[in-house]
Amino acid sequence: MSREEIFAFRAAKRSSKSIFQFCRMLFGTASATASARDQLLLSMNSRGCKRFRMHAYSITNKSRMTIIFVIALMAIAACSVANTLTSKVPFLGPIATSSFFFGVFAIVDRFVWKWRWLRWMFGTPDLSGNWLIAGTTSGADKSARTWNATATVSQTWTRISIVLVAERSSSESKIAGMQLLAGQGGRLVYTYENLRTADEDSLTDHRGTCELHFDKGSDQATAYYFTDRSRQTIGTMTWTREAESEESTDA
Repeated sequence: MSREEIFAFRAAKRSSKSIFQFCRMLFGTASATASARDQLLLSMNSRGCKRFRMHAYSITNKSRMTIIFVIALMAIAACSVANTLTSKVPFLGPIATSSFFFGVFAIVDRFVWKWRWLRWMFGTPDLSGNWLIAGTTSGADKSARTWNATATVSQTWTRISIVLVAERSSSESKIAGMQLLAGQGGRLVYTYENLRTADEDSLTDHRGTCELHFDKGSDQATAYYFTDRSRQTIGTMTWTREAESEESTDA
């Protein structure tokens, strides 16, 4: 079984919408074509991975720890109230505390941090959405090649996923860290794993690192990247966020 199929299998298992495709590939015959595998791979990268493979990211903004501390204090206060109201049932206090903390944290992590009128407090740029990418790659022979791709960034207050799909390969972020630059936007550095399509023999599966510099409005970004020694390439990219039809970040 190729790495492309393994990658598709894992992504398919994480997507409830793709159970039928997953079972068909798993139990199907060898008559499945390479193009069908490629189509499933790209589909899983753009649909499954962006929703189910989010990972934590660090950020230089200290407000994250402060806000978590405030939520913890609120949970302790809720525990005191719960103990007063349920003095005859002692174990309900800890249950109320933990439920309050994780419930509030989940709401803040998923929704509240994006509200525009509270962004001054959270200070975390919102990079989520679809991006159009124009890239240039240089190899060991110093020959340059241009290419185009699309990227889907899924982001919460504490987690992120970056899935990039190009014509000949696709990549998925693994580790990320964000640095805020006063009045200049910020910098996102992430490592990724890149898998070629099944019929692309000129490429090799590889890992790489990308440094993305985004503007203050988080709508434009420039990047450079380098790959491991199995690929040995460097390159630059220009990212442009696709316009959304409706504003989804307002309260």
